[in-house]
Amino acid sequence: MAGTTDQGLDGATYYSGPLQLIRIDDDGSCHLEENAVCILNQIQGRLAVVGIAGLYRTGKSFLLNRLLGLQEGFELGPTVNPCTK
Repeated sequence: MAGTTDQGLDGATYYSGPLQLIRIDDDGSCHLEENAVCILNQIQGRLAVVGIAGLYRTGKSFLLNRLLGLQEGFELGPTVNPCTK
């Protein structure tokens, strides 16, 4: 996943791009990504969470990129090998 972080004048770290909040390990256990939690905790105001599920090669990453207004962000690939988790 591509993205950039910037330091604002108020000392907060701002993130531009997709952000993985939950990681699933090989045992199937879910874990919060601490860096994502820190970034999300800095947001003041409203926040929308978007989750998309579906079969492989059905445009999930493409749709998320479009919702973010990006030409790139979530990696897209030409094979059935996963680019995102």
